Amino acid sequence: MAFRLNLFRGFSLLILVLLGIAPALLVGCENGGNGAGKNESACGTGRLASEANGLFWILGTPTTANILCQAQSNEFKLVQTLNPESRDPLLLLDSATGQTLLVERFSGRTARPTRATWYSSSGEELTQRGDWPQNVYSVMRISQGQGVVTGFDFADLRKFVWSGQEDSVTGNTETAMQTLGKFNPILTLKNGGWFAAIDGGYDLIKFSAKDAKAIVFKAGGGDGSAVEKTVSDTNNMLTCKNAFQTVALNNSKAILSCNPQYFGPLAGDVVTLFEVELTARGEFNARTLLSRASDEIQRIDLWGINSKADEVFVGLKKTTSDDYQGKVVESGWVSLADARYAIDNRFHGPVRALASGSLIYACQSNSEACRAGDFAFVDENRSQTKIQSPEFSLPFFSFATSVPAP
Repeated sequence: MAFRLNLFRGFSLLILVLLGIAPALLVGCENGGNGAGKNESACGTGRLASEANGLFWILGTPTTANILCQAQSNEFKLVQTLNPESRDPLLLLDSATGQTLLVERFSGRTARPTRATWYSSSGEELTQRGDWPQNVYSVMRISQGQGVVTGFDFADLRKFVWSGQEDSVTGNTETAMQTLGKFNPILTLKNGGWFAAIDGGYDLIKFSAKDAKAIVFKAGGGDGSAVEKTVSDTNNMLTCKNAFQTVALNNSKAILSCNPQYFGPLAGDVVTLFEVELTARGEFNARTLLSRASDEIQRIDLWGINSKADEVFVGLKKTTSDDYQGKVVESGWVSLADARYAIDNRFHGPVRALASGSLIYACQSNSEACRAGDFAFVDENRSQTKIQSPEFSLPFFSFATSVPAP
C-alpha cells in the first residue's frame, strides 16, 4: 500500500516546486517506456524472499526520476522507467482483479491530464489512458465494471470503466459526477447512493492550513443535494487540517493524516490521525485515532496497514524550517477498534501486508532492527525478522496502496 505511506502526497509537491528542486537524472531510457533490459540492477540486487514475488514498488522522490519495480521469481525486475515530467506517482493494487495501477501526475510547467497504466500480476502492461482528470489523488472501485477517479486541481470526479476483462475500454471516463466549486478533493467515499468528496484542507492562495471539509451528495441528486461538513471530532473538538496522506479501508471508510504545518513547529495547533466514514444515510462522521501537539510532533506519516486492516502503522516526525521530510521520533501501530497506540521502533518506513499474512517494511531511516535502504520481512506474529539490503539506485518511495473491492 502506498503510504501513499508512503510517503507524502498533496501540497508537499507544490512546496518542493516552489523551492526550485529540479528533476534528477533519469535512470534508464530518456522518454520512459518499458524498462526491460535497461539497468536491471536499479531496482535492487540479490535474491528476494519468495513471499515477495509479485510485489510492486516505486523508487524515487517527487519532482525527480521515478522507476517502477517488481519482485519476480525471487529477483528484482525493472518494469517501467517514468518520464521525468511525471511527478509524485501513485501506485495502486486492485483487490478485485490483482492488477496494479500506476497513476502519473504532471504538475508545474508541464501540468496536463493524468496518465493511468494497468499492469498484470506478472508486470505486463495491459492498457493505458492519458486523459484522466488533472492531478488525480484517489481511485475507487464501485462495482465489477466501474470505478471513480478523483481529480484534485479542478474538483473533477468522474466514473470510469473498470471491467477487468475488457482491456481496450478500461479507463474510459464519463462526464463529471458533481459540481463542487472551489474545492480540491483528495479522496472520495461511497455508501449506497451517497458520495463524499473530501477536501485536503490547505489554502493554495494564502499558503496556510485550514479545516478539511467533505461535500456529501447523492448520486444523480443534482447540485441541490450537496451538503458541506467539516472533518471534526465533536468529542474532543479536534479538526483535520491539511490532510496530506490518506488510506481507504473500504469504499465508505478511510484514514487521514493531518499536519497543520510544513516547516518546523507551530505552537497551539494539533497534528492528528482521523478515521472518517460515510454512512448509508449520507451522514459523515470523523473520529480521532491519534493526536500530538504540533510544537512537539510536526507530521504523522501514514506508513501502512496490517493484513487484517485493523491496525495502521505510523511514523511520528519532527521537521524544521529546512527539512520537510523530518526525523523520526518514534513509530508504532494504532488500533482502529479502540485507538490504542503501541510503540514499535524496530522499523521506520512504509509497510505492506503480503499474501502470506507476513509484512515487508521498507526502512527509510536507521532504526532498531534495520538500516536505511533495507527490506525487512516479518512473520504475521511480528516476531521473526529477515533483513535484506537491495542496494537501490534511488530512494524507496512507496509500495502499492490497496484499492478495496466494492
